[in-house]
Amino acid sequence: MDSYRILFYPGFCILLGLIAIVAPSLFVYDAYSAHVESENKIEGSMETTGEVLDNNINEYVSEQGQTTSIRYAVSLEYEYQVDGKTYTSQNIYPSDRDVISFSDQYSADQYLNEYSVGDELTIYYQPDNPEESYVEEDVPGLILPIFMFIMFSIGGTVFIILGLYMLRAIFKDSED
Repeated sequence: MDSYRILFYPGFCILLGLIAIVAPSLFVYDAYSAHVESENKIEGSMETTGEVLDNNINEYVSEQGQTTSIRYAVSLEYEYQVDGKTYTSQNIYPSDRDVISFSDQYSADQYLNEYSVGDELTIYYQPDNPEESYVEEDVPGLILPIFMFIMFSIGGTVFIILGLYMLRAIFKDSED
């Protein structure tokens, strides 16, 4: 019975270390996928002009752990024509995953001031699928996800080494 308890702590450290390395890897993969998707859309896009049909600020409650805050998400609807056909869209960025939100209503209002109803704006669309469009050529950054991956990997490696050190100490004591 005691041998199971003794082996629990090093095993737990090793498992925690592996989780600290693998879990952020999934986050980095997702961020990288959004980055590549945006770059590919920007690379092959064409330009046209369009008109802002609507802009809104949607207030919502964001819960992260024990912290609750009010966020303000902006939405934009615009219309444009390609080869005589009219399209409408709401995508602001090339990646469909991006939601633009602010911590205060003033910042959201300032952002939407660039997109007043009736304003003309540049639209970027995919020539093979003109329904796919966006208005801002922005690519999600990779610095934060890579930084987090490095930090978690260092922490995970420390836990793995600690677990292996404890295992070594346990087996060394059992030999004596």
